Amino acid sequence: MKIAGTNFEILADVSEVWTQLCHRIARANSPIEVLHEAVMASKDESAVSMLCEDGLVMMTLKGNADGTIDAMVLMAASFGDIGAFKRREREMMAVAREAGADRLAFKTDRRGWKRLLGPEWRLDGETYSRSL
Repeated sequence: MKIAGTNFEILADVSEVWTQLCHRIARANSPIEVLHEAVMASKDESAVSMLCEDGLVMMTLKGNADGTIDAMVLMAASFGDIGAFKRREREMMAVAREAGADRLAFKTDRRGWKRLLGPEWRLDGETYSRSL
């Protein structure tokens, strides 16, 4: 089933693609806590796992003290093609909007995102976000 008119499909069991992605995730040097949080959120159904031909995105909603809602990308892993996040940014935004979010956000300790993302993204600590 396609989500919000995008090419994303809901993936009920992440283990179906985990072996295809684990080497990419390990190379990204993501902190183990981030990966654990993403997998646990998927298992307890507080996050949605979305699959497309580029890879896997795990997203959840997070309420903020100011009453806004962030669609947090807990994990995004490609099958190997460079630029997958940027190619799927509009689709992630469409899913976030459909879910009622005000912003799309993700947390990372990796450098280099500032060069990849456009000026509509802002950095607050380790969290990048953009308005929808």
